[in-house]
This record gives sequence, structure tokens and C-alpha cells, in this order.
Amino acid sequence: MAPTTDHNFRYPALSDTPNVPRDIQALAVDIAAYVDAHPGPQGVQGVQGTQGLQGTQGLQGRQGTQGVQGTQGVQGTQGLQGIQGPQGTQGTQGVQGTQGTQGIQGTQGVQGTQGTQGLQGIQGTQGTQGIQGTQGVQGTQGTQGTQGVQGTQGTQGIQGTQGAQGILGTQGTYITSATAPSSPLQGLGWLNLNDGRLYLWSGTEWFEPYNNLTGLQGVQGIQGVFGPSTIPQNSQTTSYTLASTDVGKHISITTGGVTVPSSVFNVGDNIMIYNNSSSSQTITQGSGVTLRFAGTSSFGNRTLSQYGLTSILCVASNVFVISGSGLS
Repeated sequence: MAPTTDHNFRYPALSDTPNVPRDIQALAVDIAAYVDAHPGPQGVQGVQGTQGLQGTQGLQGRQGTQGVQGTQGVQGTQGLQGIQGPQGTQGTQGVQGTQGTQGIQGTQGVQGTQGTQGLQGIQGTQGTQGIQGTQGVQGTQGTQGTQGVQGTQGTQGIQGTQGAQGILGTQGTYITSATAPSSPLQGLGWLNLNDGRLYLWSGTEWFEPYNNLTGLQGVQGIQGVFGPSTIPQNSQTTSYTLASTDVGKHISITTGGVTVPSSVFNVGDNIMIYNNSSSSQTITQGSGVTLRFAGTSSFGNRTLSQYGLTSILCVASNVFVISGSGLS
């Protein structure tokens, strides 16, 4: 657009390419500059001109960044399944072919005769003996076995008869004094007033006659017979009641306990009981029986602990004494 000389306003020339927004903006700038340079009274406001033509649309701006994807909508309900069509009819199975006939089995050939056994080879010479191995370490010594039950004590030997009383010496005279007589004769008696004792002179010393005039000692009685060297065993595996045939034996029991009955045993009968188990066994005092615990005033049933050993001795009619190891 070339400027005109009319008030220095720039109007578009006829040769200019029309550009209404540009031309109007240039004219507005020129008018504003003129008014600023030549202020005059404000004239009456002119009639508003008609609205200019809409300018051409500007170039499209760059595409903005993609927004955040919205949340997925709820899935719609699944449609109803269509009705299944009818199944087609199955084709007929083909006819199976006939099986061929089996061929005839051939006859088995004759077995050949067994060959003769070969001669046995000559035995090889014996190899030299291997070196003897070192002697193994000696095993540890086994634990000592439990001590055997002590045999019952033999009966006491008969007491020897009392020796005859010594011969009474001849009666002599004695002297009463508080001091010993001087130059006494053998057989002289002296009543010592200090201790009230009678002394006799032996020829070398004073002695009390009752200490020297005792009778001869009787002959020692015969030693009693030794008890048996072994004690027979009566093995039991359930509750057991003692019998007269158990006298002098030991009862080996594993369970159930042992009962001491009445009116079976005599004074002096002795029976031993061994608890051959890891559980306690009860020694029961039978009806009419008194079973005393040795060394105490207690009587009644007793408990024999595992692998305990006890002895029962009849000391009177239906009265027994029990003692042993592991007994309570």
C-alpha cells in the first residue's frame, strides 16, 4: 500500500492487493497520528460505520498434547446366547473286513544231543598266605553281673554242755585290814577294807578268787549245716499267691504282684521275691496275715521297685517280716 498526500493518510492504491484488515489498521494508525498533531474541537460523533468484512480465518494452531485417557466405561451385559442348532445325525459305521486265516505253525525241529563235558582243568597252585592283620582293640569289659541271692543261714549249732565246776579249795584264814599284809603265806586271805573285796596270796601276787576259779569252758557245739548253694526259681508273669512249695525258692515276677496268704507257712519258712521288670510290684498282705516291715513298726502292703529284691520270713503263725532292696 502506497501512502497518499492527503493529510499524510495512507490509502490503498488501485494497484494494491486488497487486504481490508491491514488497510484499515494502517488508516487508523495515520488518523490517530494526525489527531494527536492537530487537536481540534471534538466533532459530532459520526454515524457508526458498517461492520467490516470478517477477515480470513487464521492458520490452525499446533495440535495440543493428548489429554489423559478417561476411565473405561462399565462393560455392557453379555447378550443372550443363541439357541444351539440341532446336532447332525451320525454317519453309519463302515463294515469291518473279515480277518484272514492264521497260517499253519511249522513243526519244531529235533533238539540236538548234548555235547560231552570238557575235562576239568588242573588246579592252580595255592597262593602264599597273606600277612596276618593286626590284632583288633580289645573290647571294653562287660558290666559285672548282679550278685547272687545270699543263701539262707544254716541252723545254729547245739550249745555245748556247761563245764564242771572247779574243785573248791581248802578253807583258809584271812586278815582284815586297809593295807596288804606283809610276808603273807601262800593261800592267805585278805579282806581289803578300802574296796570290800577278798584277795588271796598266790605266793607271788594277790588275786581275786572269783576271777580265777571259773569252771572249764564247755565243748563247742557242732557247726550247723550250710544252706543250699543255689536258690531255685519260680518264674511268674501274672499276679501270684505264694504256696508252701515256694519255701526256699525265689519268685521272679514281671507283672501283677505277689500275695502272702494265711495258714500256709510255718515258723522259719523263708521266700525271696525278685521284681523282674521296670515297673513297681505290690507285695500284698493277705487276709488274716500281718506283714511287718523289718526295722520299723509298720505293717501292711509293700511296694517293690523295679528290679528290687526282697525276703519274707515267717516268724510266727501268720506273722511275717519283710526286708530287702528297693522295698518301701
